[in-house]
Amino acid sequence: MKKIEKEKALGGVSYNFMMKLFNRLSEVLEGDFVRYLQHIIPPLIKSAQLNPTSMSDAKDPDEIGISCQGSVISTSVHLHAFGSKKISVNTSEVEEKTIACKLLVSYASHLEGGFLEYAKTVTKVMKPLLEYKCHHNIRRSAAESVPVLLRCIVSGLRGKEADKDAVTNAVSAYIKEVMMPFVRCMEIEDEVEPFTNMCGYLVQVLECVDELKIDACRFISEDMVRDMAQQITNAISERILRHFNQEELGDDAAAEEYSEDIEAELADNVLSDIVSKLCKLFGSRFVEIFDKVCAEQVKELVDQSQFVDSDHILGLTIFTEVIRYGQKLAAKYTSFVLKTCQQVLQKTDASDGLRQSAAYAIGICSDQQLLSDADQWLKELKHLVDMPGSREDDHVLATENAISAIGKICRNQSKQIEDWNKKGRRLDSNAALDQRH
Repeated sequence: MKKIEKEKALGGVSYNFMMKLFNRLSEVLEGDFVRYLQHIIPPLIKSAQLNPTSMSDAKDPDEIGISCQGSVISTSVHLHAFGSKKISVNTSEVEEKTIACKLLVSYASHLEGGFLEYAKTVTKVMKPLLEYKCHHNIRRSAAESVPVLLRCIVSGLRGKEADKDAVTNAVSAYIKEVMMPFVRCMEIEDEVEPFTNMCGYLVQVLECVDELKIDACRFISEDMVRDMAQQITNAISERILRHFNQEELGDDAAAEEYSEDIEAELADNVLSDIVSKLCKLFGSRFVEIFDKVCAEQVKELVDQSQFVDSDHILGLTIFTEVIRYGQKLAAKYTSFVLKTCQQVLQKTDASDGLRQSAAYAIGICSDQQLLSDADQWLKELKHLVDMPGSREDDHVLATENAISAIGKICRNQSKQIEDWNKKGRRLDSNAALDQRH
């Protein structure tokens, strides 16, 4: 391990190679590698704390300066001039800082509880980097560190058999420290895929809070929640804007490329996952914020007939999650959602994904006792179940969601079902379930 310090002093490719090699070893050895961290983490922290930018007098007309230290050639690039001052960036230090941040996150991810000793120190390093504007990869590594270090804290304390209060207090303190700069990091990000990743990191944090059954109000303020909701709105607005821009081009190939790109970049409905978690954790308080900040844009996703199905699915899913966890205050969205579901189920050319979302939404409305005309919904859902090819692999998810919704209606609207059966229009839900196979 003494070679690390020597190579660090000399700089160059060999040092970076060694650190990456140790990272792979940590992935393989896991807990057995923890004892070596005392030699590896300090130099990485030092590299992550480098300040590659500098300000000097703008007397030198040269915009690029080159210096040599050991085997490393440093290039200083003149970025901006303010009066008699210029701001320069040392490119080799930027690279070193970038690699160090990435490796710190990687070690923490591989070792989890074994990294607990360094979690607090690395948090202090990463926190200011969440708003680092000199290099996007540094900022993105800092964002990735947020859920990773949270897992280190939880896993490490559980490994030490800490009591529930100790885990809760540690998690609360950590999230309270990093959440606001993390949300600002999301605001800075202007590319879809990295922003989607950050949304995923936020979901992981909220899932941890939910799993530990911690009162999120202890460390996530209403302003933070409003900022998160605003990020959801911004993402949807950007999605809508890109759609209209592509439509104006009038190029079928471009429109098709747009559809594929957006579906890939916003995969797994991560935005609806955030809404679901925020609504579950904050209930009616989040619904009030959602109504003011997000509802209009989400309705546009559902309403615009020229949008692609992935837009409609996202909008419908978000509203469904609000109804699911938003308590009585969310009931106002029910009529809009059910009207949309009825239109979907009556369309002959609706996609399976859209039918699946509609059937799921109907089931959720039933669970919340927000469903009227149970007989009509049972007929619509049974028609979906009985459609030709409904048991084929391509259609089975929509069919299973329809059967699930039928079961929920039969359970939750039993009085309506009793009246429906008295009219001689019986539904054998067990037979419908058997038909899946």
